[in-house]
Amino acid sequence: MEKEIEDYLHLYIGSEVFVKTHDREFVATLMGVSEDSFNLVGNMQKAFLIKNKFDIIFPYKSNWFRLLLRPLSDLTQDERNIYESIQKDNGGELSISGKASGTKYLISIGADVFRLIEAGLSIDKTKMPV
Repeated sequence: MEKEIEDYLHLYIGSEVFVKTHDREFVATLMGVSEDSFNLVGNMQKAFLIKNKFDIIFPYKSNWFRLLLRPLSDLTQDERNIYESIQKDNGGELSISGKASGTKYLISIGADVFRLIEAGLSIDKTKMPV
């Protein structure tokens, strides 16, 4: 089954995105999903709410931006330690809730948990010019 970016974007709300439209490029923040935005001809469509550096939120189509994610290989030792400690329950054993919490932590720090970079659906943040 082919991956679709729209299946993952809601998980990364609050993450950085790289927006590229016909006349501009910029880094912004993914703020949410709107199921009821109007397009230019008045039809309802899903839009993703992006906040720019001026704190103005605009709706964008998913093909106008890409998530900026870090590959798992880029995690620092501190991040790895936090992840490993989250995955273990009070008895030091791996738990289902711990694994879910660990995944949530990785997403919160912008890690590419779902291999979206490899699938061409997001951008490797470590390779972006500063």
